[in-house]
Amino acid sequence: MKKLILPLLLLVAFGMLAAVESDPSNVVGYVKYPCFTGTNIVAYPMGDDVAAEAALTPYLANMEAIGMWYGNYQAWLSITYDVEFGEWSGTLPLDNSGTMSLGTTGNFDFYSLGSPQDDITFTLYPGSNFVYVPLNRSDLDTAEELATEVGSTGSVSWYVNQYHAWGSLTYDVEFGEWSGTQPTSIGDPLVLNRDPGSPVAVWPVRSLNSSSNQSNSKL
Repeated sequence: MKKLILPLLLLVAFGMLAAVESDPSNVVGYVKYPCFTGTNIVAYPMGDDVAAEAALTPYLANMEAIGMWYGNYQAWLSITYDVEFGEWSGTLPLDNSGTMSLGTTGNFDFYSLGSPQDDITFTLYPGSNFVYVPLNRSDLDTAEELATEVGSTGSVSWYVNQYHAWGSLTYDVEFGEWSGTQPTSIGDPLVLNRDPGSPVAVWPVRSLNSSSNQSNSKL
């Protein structure tokens, strides 16, 4: 999946296919997630906090369900769309650290629109946690690099919308290495499967205004 962050002026003028890191006060753009009939995983890294169903309003013709994973409960919460009555069965709050599972009836591109938000953090619990590669962390080239930085992560998974399939890597404690590698780009959703008994942690993403990198933590 190709993700883009572009100034709107350049979008209109050139339709550039590139991703750039810029000062948030000067950038308004989008991150694009191609979706295909069936189940899709997308993130919401740009724009203002909204209800999940509001973010999906432009895509109602192809929508039937939205799910969100709550790491603190280790459970899914979902709502469905009633085509006959034109309404959702409930509401789901969505912020810029959020990801969604979309049940769709057709193919379309989902756009997270707006300005990049500063100092986004992810609260991580023992078990499964959805995150994404932060927009200001193009230095994280692979899924295992992100998982290593977070720490206490026994495996990392990702979902391929086009094929409706999961891939994963596991960490071998004895040999101190991952079972493979998975290239990533900014905006890619990932699932970090943290060790049982690991403490609740906040992964502090560096400021969009900062050029410093996060220090790596060990597993």
